[in-house]
Amino acid sequence: MPSLERSEVEALEAVEAVGACDFGSGLAFMKPRGVLDQPSPVCVIESISITIDMADMFRAAAVLGNLTVMMVVVPSSGALPSAPRDVAPVLVSSRFTRLGWRPPLETHGTILTYGVFYSQEGINRERSVNVSEPESLQLTVSNLKPEAVYTFRVVAYNELGPGESSEPIRLTTQPELQVPGPVENLQAEATSPTSIQASWDPPAYANGPIQGYRLLWTEMSSGKEQSVEVLGQSYRMEGLKKFTEYSLRVLALNRHGPGISTDEMVITTLSDLPSAPPQNISLEVIYSRSIKVSWQPPPASAQNGFITGYKIRYRKTGRRGEQEAIEPNNLWYLFTGLEKGSQYSFQVAAMTVNGTGPSTEWFTAETPENDLDETQVPNQPSSLHVRPLPNSIIMSWTPPLNPNILVRGYIIGYGVGSPYAETVRVDSKQRYYSIENLEPSSHYVISLKAFNNAGEGVPLYESAVTRSMSAVVRIKSKPVARSHVCVVVEFGGVFRGAE
Repeated sequence: MPSLERSEVEALEAVEAVGACDFGSGLAFMKPRGVLDQPSPVCVIESISITIDMADMFRAAAVLGNLTVMMVVVPSSGALPSAPRDVAPVLVSSRFTRLGWRPPLETHGTILTYGVFYSQEGINRERSVNVSEPESLQLTVSNLKPEAVYTFRVVAYNELGPGESSEPIRLTTQPELQVPGPVENLQAEATSPTSIQASWDPPAYANGPIQGYRLLWTEMSSGKEQSVEVLGQSYRMEGLKKFTEYSLRVLALNRHGPGISTDEMVITTLSDLPSAPPQNISLEVIYSRSIKVSWQPPPASAQNGFITGYKIRYRKTGRRGEQEAIEPNNLWYLFTGLEKGSQYSFQVAAMTVNGTGPSTEWFTAETPENDLDETQVPNQPSSLHVRPLPNSIIMSWTPPLNPNILVRGYIIGYGVGSPYAETVRVDSKQRYYSIENLEPSSHYVISLKAFNNAGEGVPLYESAVTRSMSAVVRIKSKPVARSHVCVVVEFGGVFRGAE
């Protein structure tokens, strides 16, 4: 190291005079200002620990003059994770191993990842691989050599970097087993909506007599895997889901165990009739001679194929039914030319290429004698009654008094202190509704208004306080005489008796 000139000694003394605290280890470089990129004497101070407040900074600058001090601070080991614990092999094979460990005792923040470092004995090169999820405490290291000795260690990382390394462990991979190669010419065919026939040829290299085959199939949507061991070179899988994708693979077995798997083959079972009817059927009387029928497709698990259309059967009460076929993308149909003042019933069924599935039950609506007025909004409902319970409010109402204005439905609004927090629409024929999932002992404001295509009518308001849970009435009875019953009513823990 070059000798220090007087100015450099003064600078060092100034830095030392600033004060000290534990900042970790670091390096300090001092050079004349303006010549940082030119060769010049450098004073290297190792393991310097300083802290500088603003006043000390200005005082140090006055003494340092034209010297620049650059500090490279390395994080203290106290801020980094301690070593992962209990590193051990979970599984050791011929060409891979799976390691497991426990988290460090001291993380000093969030663990971002774990790194597994490994090297083969006799080769001076260490490789590393990180876990894909920070919470994972296991990792598979692949591409190892059979019957080779490896050293492994694990390091945890937080926001500041790698922590302390675990103690290294040594392990030896297993000898290469002479298992069969993959079977050849794997073929599969869907033979019905619930079965698949698979066949294959023996592997090109068996490494000994073949003792059987293992066929594995996985339902793609759920990931559920099943397997069977067979002696022959074909198998029929039964009891599968209709119109469902499955992946298949086959392994040959010899005395050393299962061999190399084939690539996955994906196949879909055949389609079938829908096994459930359409859902959420609704009828809307549009005018005195038309009714709109709406629906939703059957549940996805019951469609059993691509829906190719819908069939609607309808009939006037007392007459034979008729039928309409609807395109698959249409989820409603408007029946026109109906008779006034008549009752009609409707049912809907879905179709696939295999045919028509089950129909819904009959839904009924009645056309009015005359077209009602829809040039103006409906009047207020004529009455609204509410009955509060601890977690619900039961509503009931009567329609507007003017029967000549068309009502297409009602809009219910409710909320704590305001009727605009939640809204629900119900059918024009509905006369009651239960508002659920409310808070006990809370003041709710409720609104009800009728609507049609002209707009929404004037709302009617009510308020109610849901009951407290302790106010739930419990009635106990016990015989006190041959024909008398004693009734005990409990209100919030207070008993009152009456005969």
